[in-house]
This record gives sequence, C-alpha cells and structure tokens, in this order.
Amino acid sequence: MAKNPERRFDITGLKVMQTALKKMTDGHYTVQVGIFGNKAMRKDADGEGLTNAEIGLIQEMGSVEKHIPRRSFLWDTFAFHGKDLLPVLKTPVETLLKTGKVDEYLKIVGVAATNLVVEAFQTSGWGAWPMNAYSTLLRKLRGNLA
Repeated sequence: MAKNPERRFDITGLKVMQTALKKMTDGHYTVQVGIFGNKAMRKDADGEGLTNAEIGLIQEMGSVEKHIPRRSFLWDTFAFHGKDLLPVLKTPVETLLKTGKVDEYLKIVGVAATNLVVEAFQTSGWGAWPMNAYSTLLRKLRGNLA
C-alpha cells in the first residue's frame, strides 16, 4: 500500500482549543462569585456592624443563637441550579473553543453565575427559604435594614 505524501491536516483549531483549555486549567484564570473582603461594614444602632461577608456567612449557614434560619444563596444555588447555566454557556463555550478567548468566556461565566445568585434572592431560594419573622418584616418596613 502506497503512502500519500500529499495528505495534510490543518490542526490550527485543535491547537487553539488546547491552548485555551491549558489556560483554564493551569491557574491563570478563575471565576469567583460571592462576597469578598471585609471592608463593607453595616452600622447598627450602637455604631458597630458586621461585614457583608459575615452577614453572607450567617445567611449561608444560619444562626441558632440569633434565630436566623439558613438561606443559602451560594451553596444551594449552585448545587441545585448550577445545571441551569449549561444551556446559557453552550454557545460561548463553542466560541471559546474556536477562538481561544478564555478571558471573554470566563466573563460570560461570571455574569451567568451572578445572575443565578440574583435569581435565588428574587425567588427566595426558589421558594425554599423560610419567610422572615413578622418582627423582621416590620423592622424592614421602618427602614432599619441592619
């Protein structure tokens, strides 16, 4: 059987995909969704306050001491609804694999993930979060959101 020396394959697209996937897996890029830092303080009546990160942790885990039920806006959102991101990201991932533009793709991932967290708040955890206590609702109506 004779070899055909004229047969050539264009693997440019494969190399683009390989480079993009390597960038995503070697730690050059990350997507983070959540509450970061401890600078955003909320002031209570006594001038003290918790950071938004501390309040977020209380919401994620709940607080027996403060009688606050668990209302997970991150963990449960991605555990139970993370699959909802797949249809949204299908076209961008196809574009990523063709163009290798990892940073643009990960921006889209970040926005989609943030929108999912916003949806958790808008739907009270897709109906899973307990209602606020009557006293909490009254306090919020009076404008004391702390």
